[in-house]
Amino acid sequence: VAGVTAICAPFHATLSTTTVALAYLLVVLFVATGSGSKPATVASVLGMLCYNFFFLPPIYSFTVEDPQNWVALTAFLATAITAGHLSERVRRRATAVGTARAVSAYNRSLIEASLDPTVTTDADGRVIDVNSATEAVTGYSRAQLIGADFSACFTEPRQARSGYQQAWRVGFVRDLALQLRHRDGHSTSVLYNASVYRDESGDAI
Repeated sequence: VAGVTAICAPFHATLSTTTVALAYLLVVLFVATGSGSKPATVASVLGMLCYNFFFLPPIYSFTVEDPQNWVALTAFLATAITAGHLSERVRRRATAVGTARAVSAYNRSLIEASLDPTVTTDADGRVIDVNSATEAVTGYSRAQLIGADFSACFTEPRQARSGYQQAWRVGFVRDLALQLRHRDGHSTSVLYNASVYRDESGDAI
């Protein structure tokens, strides 16, 4: 705000008030993006005061003689605060998306690190992700498996379904003997182990 004022004030006679207002709004957006909504609100108020003192007649006074200038000041403050809040919301959303991508990449690396067939599913048993070992033992690609009913990959789907339902009900299932079916018809004996991943609040993910 001080920088915009220092640059524009000497030219107040030639600069339009609209140009000055836009310059202050840009400052508010930068502050909101870098520091959040509260500093942006402070910048909005300071911008309004400098806008009034240095650029609206009578110059170098906080007196507002023209009623239209009251409208201009009110509109500027409302626009600046709103823009600041919107800018911070966009920043938070971008941060959240970046965090979600990082978590997804980390989870993906953990799944792929396992040498055994490893699958993540939702509460309905639909596949969320698989590793390359699962692709090899089923004969289906990751893209084909994602979204599919995981119980259909076993020779006894009903038993497999009861296994993951137990995991969601009690939190885990251990060493359930099943047969994973390959797309070419042969099957592989596996011991089915499952657990429910929960966040810091204890909610299942």
